[in-house]
Amino acid sequence: MFASTETNPPHGVPNRSPCREIILHAFPTSVVDAMARNDVLQVVCFAVLFAMAVIAAGASGKPVLDFCSSLAAGCSSSLA
Repeated sequence: MFASTETNPPHGVPNRSPCREIILHAFPTSVVDAMARNDVLQVVCFAVLFAMAVIAAGASGKPVLDFCSSLAAGCSSSLA
């Protein structure tokens, strides 16, 4: 009698917009899982958020920044 306002997608088609999927896919649920699956977008998003958090921590984030700097120096010297 009443028409349904819901539109059901065809069989096998997800009911999410592509933009929403891209945004949700950009942020990892687990960094280790993202690294294991070679999901570069998720690893980069985590790295950016991690760097922003360390910078926002100020003086209390200095030991983490020092550790990351020495880790990067060690990795680059072992590759050369």
